[in-house]
Parts: sequence; structure tokens; C-alpha cells
Amino acid sequence: MKYWATFYQPSTGYVAGSIPPRFDAAKREPIEVCGDRAVLRLDGRLSGDKFHALAADWARRHGFIGYSLQRGEAFSRPQYTSSFYPVGK
Repeated sequence: MKYWATFYQPSTGYVAGSIPPRFDAAKREPIEVCGDRAVLRLDGRLSGDKFHALAADWARRHGFIGYSLQRGEAFSRPQYTSSFYPVGK
């Protein structure tokens, strides 16, 4: 079993169907990040508290707004083990 954290950034707040496109801060919500810093692999021998500490530190260092912890046999077939956890600056 593999363990990892996935990170989030705020969406643009696009108002669906608006022409010309409109953006509303009230419609912003967390969306998963893409790229080489989007996933942090975690050592399965560590405790859940350590998973949270490592993920929160990574999120703060890279300017993400939060994370979720996941596990599974492959990144393409995750079982979510936690909900979204926001992090402060």
C-alpha cells in the first residue's frame, strides 16, 4: 500500500455560462494542483500525525491552500483517507 498527500489551490471563481466570462470570489473553491509538487509521497511506517505535519509543511512552503491524504496501490486508483484540510500561511 502506498501513501501520499495531494494538494489544492483556489479555483478562479468562474461563473458558469457567463458571456463574457465573469469571475466571482464567492465561487472560488479548492481544486487539485497539477505538476511536480502536486503530490508528496509518504512513508507508510510513519504515524497519521506525522503525515499531517509533513503535508501541512509542504503546502505552506509551496503556497497551497490545503491537502488531503490518500492511499492505494496506484495514483490512478486512490482511496481517499481524509477530507480536505486547509492550511494557514
